[in-house]
Amino acid sequence: MTSKIKWVLALAVLVSPQLSVAHQENLNNGIKNESSLRYESANEPARFDDVVGATVCSGTLGNPEELKKIALSEADLKEGVHCTVGDFDGNGYMDFALWGFNKQRKTRSYLVLFFEKDNLIRSTIIESKYSGRLLVHYPSRRSVGKHGEPVSSLDGLFEIGDTNGYDDETKGTVYLFDSKSGGFRKIKFGGDK
Repeated sequence: MTSKIKWVLALAVLVSPQLSVAHQENLNNGIKNESSLRYESANEPARFDDVVGATVCSGTLGNPEELKKIALSEADLKEGVHCTVGDFDGNGYMDFALWGFNKQRKTRSYLVLFFEKDNLIRSTIIESKYSGRLLVHYPSRRSVGKHGEPVSSLDGLFEIGDTNGYDDETKGTVYLFDSKSGGFRKIKFGGDK
């Protein structure tokens, strides 16, 4: 793991009193991955900076300049970076949210890469307002959750809420792809409305 990623993750741990735990849940096994990126679950931390339950992505991008937007490099991606995967745009192909950092704002940033077959068809950045919180997989759901979690036919990304500096799963923000804008709609639920 590169020193840049170690620095980013160390800073996130220092800034956030919470233990970072991320789970890649309910991933649709029918999603195709024909991209040059691969992912694997890191259920047991293998490195000092691994996040329990996180997914690690590795490979190459046709346009490595995209990675600089979140303080990552081509070498970082080849070695493996934390990520969240899903079919965020609903086209049947795996999309990747790579975890990075916005140095100016000192917050976590995510580069979401949308694929169709082996073609990168679009990318977008999601800026988190917290440095220690992680965007994790939000599985599609048919009904509103008990805390107001939104209905979605697509995979999305979820950022857990905060109460007095502690993780609070009864509230948070869900990011769902909006085909009209090509970006994500931010939907707050629970006490974060």
